[in-house]
Amino acid sequence: MKILLPLMISILSIVSCKKSPTSNEVDLTTPQIKGYVRNSQNQPIRSAEVHVKLYYELEPGSNSKSLYVPPSSLYQNRPNPFQSSTEIQYDLEEEMHTKLIVFSWPDYDTLSIVVDEIKQPGSYHVTYRPEDKIGNKYPCGIYPYQLILPDTVIEKEMFFIISGEEVLATKWIPHTETDSQGSFIINYKDLPFGRSVHDTGMNGQDYGIHKILDDTLRIILVKDGFQPSFFEIMIDTTSYREVTFNLLEQ
Repeated sequence: MKILLPLMISILSIVSCKKSPTSNEVDLTTPQIKGYVRNSQNQPIRSAEVHVKLYYELEPGSNSKSLYVPPSSLYQNRPNPFQSSTEIQYDLEEEMHTKLIVFSWPDYDTLSIVVDEIKQPGSYHVTYRPEDKIGNKYPCGIYPYQLILPDTVIEKEMFFIISGEEVLATKWIPHTETDSQGSFIINYKDLPFGRSVHDTGMNGQDYGIHKILDDTLRIILVKDGFQPSFFEIMIDTTSYREVTFNLLEQ
């Protein structure tokens, strides 16, 4: 069974940052996605930031342990996005030393060690507040969080927003933006589909050789005044496709 996991090394810097051509200039034979970003009134959203992540799977024959061993699981935090606190759920299949850590983006500096102890098998729920030990809130933005087990690392992302503040932290990696028509283009030829990467993970553990998958993209859209959102897109790297994305006002 194919397992999809977020790629821990960013490929955002290789996404084309050129302005999207007009509809008359689009070559429908070019393998790519043309996206349209709209608000709740179906109006175009200009200058929305478009971030992309790829997925990969363990190469057959790799001697290293897989990044995912069911049924131990990490779930998407709820609510997401959130403004003050959010709940994270994870499941353990057996007794084991368990870490749940929240990181900064894109540096992956450790911000909060939520759990760091031996846990019995079962389902756990923890409430997370994005603040330091003396109560100072972290900047709003996107924060990766990982469930780290003896032979497994599972990662997801949470969206922390504060009304009236800039959504993005200052150290985002280069990205593309929507044009005056609220559209953007991602050319498949600019993405490293099919390549193999040697993943050592954020904790330095060797997870083996992984192949970047060519059937799924995660697209993250962020615009001040709107709720940041991410979308899982099934793709065909041999064809042209148009997709409309809707963002909700904060």
